Amino acid sequence: MDDGLRRLRIRTTLAATAVVGITLVVAALALVAFVGRSLTNQVHEAAVARAQEVVELVAAGRPLPVTADLQEESIQVLAPGQLVQPSAIEGDSLMVTRQTVTAGGAQRTVVVERGLDDMQDARSAVARALRIGVPAVLLVVALVTWWIAGVTLGPVRAAQERQRRFVSDAAHELRSPVASMRQHAEVAVAHPETTDVRELATTVTSESVRLQAIVEDLLLLARLDEGALRLEHDEIDLDDVVLGEARRLRNGGTLAIETSAVGAGRVRGDAHYLERLVGNLGDNAAHHASARIVFALTEQDGHVTLAVDDDGPGIPESERSRVFERFVRLDEARDRASGGAGLGLAIVREIARAHGGDIDLATSPLGGLRAEVTLPTSQNVG
Repeated sequence: MDDGLRRLRIRTTLAATAVVGITLVVAALALVAFVGRSLTNQVHEAAVARAQEVVELVAAGRPLPVTADLQEESIQVLAPGQLVQPSAIEGDSLMVTRQTVTAGGAQRTVVVERGLDDMQDARSAVARALRIGVPAVLLVVALVTWWIAGVTLGPVRAAQERQRRFVSDAAHELRSPVASMRQHAEVAVAHPETTDVRELATTVTSESVRLQAIVEDLLLLARLDEGALRLEHDEIDLDDVVLGEARRLRNGGTLAIETSAVGAGRVRGDAHYLERLVGNLGDNAAHHASARIVFALTEQDGHVTLAVDDDGPGIPESERSRVFERFVRLDEARDRASGGAGLGLAIVREIARAHGGDIDLATSPLGGLRAEVTLPTSQNVG
């Protein structure tokens, strides 16, 4: 992962951990305060209940209740002017007073005091648990966020890598014809007396055509990638397109082109791009075929299937997905003049998908490669 994505991953992890950390700290403080307040209220209610009990006993002239633990509770009944005596309760305490009258009519003050040590111990235990739990939760949050950020940014990194490779390969492809034209031009400038103008013009024309083809392919792929390609939605007889491509290949070479398996197949789409799709398939087969290419077109179950077979060397199954990458040539021995820029099948796949179809590669019955494109019929297009 490059430095930019790594920094983004770190910032994302720190931000998520900080937000969760602040939230947990605020929640922990609120919880400790709530627990303290709740336990204090419980002690107060117990003291009030005990004071009311003592008031009733004093009024009835009955004996006072016995305190089980003098360090936890103190009960005093005071005559007028009598001061509250120190209790055995250690630490903080809570005191409740109530006025009452004895059976003989004398005024008395009931004082009930309860210790708060148990409440404070409970609150401290909660606080200790939170001091351990909050960092542990933050550690888990940081690790999970780091992992999720890595998983999320993985495709971004892969996309960046593909983009860098694409730009590098595109620059390499474009540099070749530019360098060729520049070289011939420099030779012509340096040695005008030996320059064959016709040869120079032929070379410049050939390389400029090649350069234009690469640029057009790159622009087409860019529009396809962005979803900005505007397709026509006409009724197209794909069999006519296939037969037209077969005629072009027969006229341009010595390969045997068979079309006996081409049946009727009507699709809805853009004639220009469907012709480009079929043409790229034909060119790819022609570049690899030894002597024979077979076109087949069938319509079944709402789909039209175009299969193009050649008797060339084929492609290993493990390598077939790579041929749809941009600028990929599996046969390193082929030069650019015969192998093209490595964009043909990538364009075929994108055009097929733009028309609601796809392409699959398999081993041909002829021994080479079968490229099979499936498109929805015109009636099956939504």
